[in-house]
Amino acid sequence: MTVLCAACSDRTSDNPVTYARTEMQTMTCDPLVFRGCLTGKHGICASGMQRCERNGQRWGRCLSMTLPDPDVCGDGLDNNCDGAADEDCSR
Repeated sequence: MTVLCAACSDRTSDNPVTYARTEMQTMTCDPLVFRGCLTGKHGICASGMQRCERNGQRWGRCLSMTLPDPDVCGDGLDNNCDGAADEDCSR
C-alpha cells in the first residue's frame, strides 16, 4: 500500500518513534514491518522474510529463514536446496 505521510511512527513498539519529514514523501511500506518473500533459492530455502526500511521508502533484501540441511530420505523435500528432492537416497 502506498500512502503519503508527513510524520510516520514505528507501530511495532510500545514507545513509538516519529519520523518527521520536511516535505511529503511517498511511503511504499510501513516502517519496520516484516512480510514473507521468495528468496530465489530452491526447496525449503525458497521462503524468506524481508523488512520495510526504517523510512518506509522500500523493502529490504529477502533473507532465507531456513539454511540447507542434508537430504532426509523419503520426505519428498529438497532439504539441501539444490533443486532436487531425495537425490542421494537409494530406493
